Amino acid sequence: MELTHVPLECFCRAGRLHIPGVACFWLVTVGVVAAYTEEPTISQVTWTVPVSLEEAKIQALWLNTTPGLLHILSLRQDSKGGYVQVKKETLRNLLLLDVKKLTYEQKKSLLDLVDKVE
Repeated sequence: MELTHVPLECFCRAGRLHIPGVACFWLVTVGVVAAYTEEPTISQVTWTVPVSLEEAKIQALWLNTTPGLLHILSLRQDSKGGYVQVKKETLRNLLLLDVKKLTYEQKKSLLDLVDKVE
């Protein structure tokens, strides 16, 4: 058996925050529109955003709220029927929380909420 390695250029695309991208998501079954991973990962179906774990958790929480969900759906590109996707060009229009402006208490409160809903 021959082993292969992931090319290094793939790792520069790795991220902890995952947003629906090149894959088509079926609106009827989508309950979560953003997710985070403990370690940076690469994906074939989501856009990966290289942020800290703390920020990935907060942004995923935000994007899965009603305002976040409505915002992502406003940026979607309809595909076939009830399928949607977010194109790379529209990612720059994605509104995220400015985590740097949050106080320690606000961050802690949001991270505690993430732990409760996991």
